Amino acid sequence: MEQINPDLFHLRAHGLISQHLADRIHHEIRFGGSLINHLHHQLGSDLEQLWADLAAERGLKLLPSPASFGPINTTLLSLQDALSFLVLPRVQRFNRIHVVTPNPFVRTEDLQPLTGRLGHLFTTGQVQLVLELTTPDVFREVFRLAYPNHERHHRSVADAAALAALIPAGNPSIKPTPEEHARAIATVTGLPYLDPHLTPPDPGVPAPLPTGPFLAKRLYPHSRDTRGHLIVLGSVEHAEETAELRARVQQLQDALRHPLSLHLTSQRRIAALSLARHKDEP
Repeated sequence: MEQINPDLFHLRAHGLISQHLADRIHHEIRFGGSLINHLHHQLGSDLEQLWADLAAERGLKLLPSPASFGPINTTLLSLQDALSFLVLPRVQRFNRIHVVTPNPFVRTEDLQPLTGRLGHLFTTGQVQLVLELTTPDVFREVFRLAYPNHERHHRSVADAAALAALIPAGNPSIKPTPEEHARAIATVTGLPYLDPHLTPPDPGVPAPLPTGPFLAKRLYPHSRDTRGHLIVLGSVEHAEETAELRARVQQLQDALRHPLSLHLTSQRRIAALSLARHKDEP
């Protein structure tokens, strides 16, 4: 029997989400991604009420907006530690440090390694972490404000994926979804990212250009940007492969004599687009 995520089981068992939603997330999470991101995608703005319910259940303070945070003390926590544990240091009171998480299921014992790293800040060597909760969107917004240059200092794709996927960079047991992984590679390599599921392609492209050359190079024509350049979607599994992908786009641009703009997406998005186009062709 396939095992269900224990936190997802808790939500369903306590009537916090419907059986239908639990089944849908159980299916989707097999392809990667964190439970909190899947809940966010499925619930949208309704997630705020669920987070409020979970905060009340666990006795956590809920910070519903960036304004509710107050100052963030980034001197307490390096960027790498903030990404590795997905917390933001908010307030220090004596030997207590209040840290904000977007994950209502995390426990203070999960942050024990972080507690050890912070012990040097106090003469007693003892530190107590006080967990506080916020929503994924608010966490990302405040994180970018607190660490404004974070994208320049990623050590790996895992670092870049941490904020997008809300998976701690130090947790190899959970993998991002293919789309979150593609976004992370785009961040590391400086390429733009586009999810055609959220931004559907223009059915009028690539006319007057032929479609065949794009598909032959495992690319997909998506739309035109404000300059009239044709946006083409490509995908890679590893950041090191983007040089070869850029070369393919350049070759096609030279052959067609038409400006192209490469955007990254996931391979499964390109496969779905290509299949749909094939079905639509007479």
